[in-house]
Amino acid sequence: MSTIMRMFSSMFPGVRLQSFNSPTAVDGGYAILSHVCPKVREIHRLARSYDLPWFWIDAPCIDRQSSAELSEAIRSMYKWYSQSSICFVYLADVPSDSSLISAPNSAFRRSKYFFRGWTLQELIAPRRVIFLSKDWTVLGEKHELAGLLEEITGFFQKVRRFCAFARAEGFEWAWLDACCIDKTSSSELSEALNSMFRWYQDAVVCYASLHDVSDRSNATSPTVDDDDDDVE
Repeated sequence: MSTIMRMFSSMFPGVRLQSFNSPTAVDGGYAILSHVCPKVREIHRLARSYDLPWFWIDAPCIDRQSSAELSEAIRSMYKWYSQSSICFVYLADVPSDSSLISAPNSAFRRSKYFFRGWTLQELIAPRRVIFLSKDWTVLGEKHELAGLLEEITGFFQKVRRFCAFARAEGFEWAWLDACCIDKTSSSELSEALNSMFRWYQDAVVCYASLHDVSDRSNATSPTVDDDDDDVE
C-alpha cells in the first residue's frame, strides 16, 4: 500500500490541501506541527516565515474515518517526521518567558507534552525541532535545549542504550513502555494494559533493567536447594 499524506500549502492565504505519496515528493520541504492543540492559521504563518511551502497537522490531514488510511499513516509516521524540515512543538501550557524554562518546577518541565507516547518520536526523528510557548513565541530548539530535555525525559540516554543493545542482539525493533504508550490518552492506556500480556508473550525476548543491582565483588550469590522440586 502506498503512503498518502495530505499537506496544507502555506503559499496561499486560504486553505489548500494536496496529497503526496512520499516525503521526497514534497517539493521545497515541509513543516510538521506536533500533536498538541493545532491552529492552522498559526502554523500557516510559521511555515511561511521559515520559507516552507507545505505543512502538516495530524488532525485535519488524516482521514480518521478510513481505518486503512489511519493505520498506514501511523505506520509511516516516523518516516514523515524524520524527513520533515522542521517539527514545531506547540506547548499550550507553557508561558513565553524563556528565561524560566529550566527552573526546577517550571511549566516547561511540567508540560503534558513530555508525558505523551508520541513525544519520543517527535524529539528523535526530525532533524530540527522548535519549541513554541502558548502565545507561539519560540522558546528554543532541540539542540539548544538538549541538556534540559535529557533531564526532563531521560529518553535519549535510555533509548540510545537500549536500541544499541537490541541492535547488537540482532533485533530491528525495540519497545519501551514509558516511551511507546501515550499515558495522557485513557483509551490508549487502557488498551495497552489489556493487551500487554499478549505483547510480552509474543516478544522474542524481554530485557529487564535492574537499576538497584550493582556488581559487588563481595556479594553473596543466591543459592538454590537442589531438593526443591518446584525450582526449574
